[in-house]
Amino acid sequence: MSGVAHNLHAEFTRMQVPADMLTADTLFPALQSLLERLPAKFSTAVDVVTFSVLGTLAMAFRRLTRPGEVYIVHNDVLGGHIYVNHGLHKELVAIRGRRMLLNPLHLFLFLREAVRHRLALYRTVVCLSSSGEAQLRDNYAIGNADVRVIPNGVDLRVFHPSEPEPARELGSALDCVPPPAPTDVKHPVTVTGPPVLCPVDGRS
Repeated sequence: MSGVAHNLHAEFTRMQVPADMLTADTLFPALQSLLERLPAKFSTAVDVVTFSVLGTLAMAFRRLTRPGEVYIVHNDVLGGHIYVNHGLHKELVAIRGRRMLLNPLHLFLFLREAVRHRLALYRTVVCLSSSGEAQLRDNYAIGNADVRVIPNGVDLRVFHPSEPEPARELGSALDCVPPPAPTDVKHPVTVTGPPVLCPVDGRS
């Protein structure tokens, strides 16, 4: 998620569109310095909860004092004009079991997500795939909410089709096979790795 936000900010900068990155590091540097001294799992939980709460309040204040700005939210903060949906915690709980909610952090994430979508705390939600949009509509009654599907882009200056022979060699080395059949009809297995990429490489 941080990579998507970073590259989006870089693209705005390249297009000379004024943009700020509001992160836990930029908003609360002293807190981040303190969290670095704590055990990793504990610091992650504290970071998520504090940024969800304090980041939401900070953005609400900025929206009141800077009404002309547009806010694109990626994860922790509630509110904003555009929310980029990187996946649903509710789906994860359904697959792994509700025992996950015995973990206070997972329970917090589950409830935070429910508040975000049930109260429609955004003007537009962006999903990275059509399956992501379907999951969102299946899990939450978002009605006629403005949902856009915008897949992550690929920088063709860095990633570009190779010559046919190296592509075939890559496909052979990766032993490309069709995606496995889902074992649970309600929660199918999603494959986004080599089985999806190899047919594309093979046609380059």
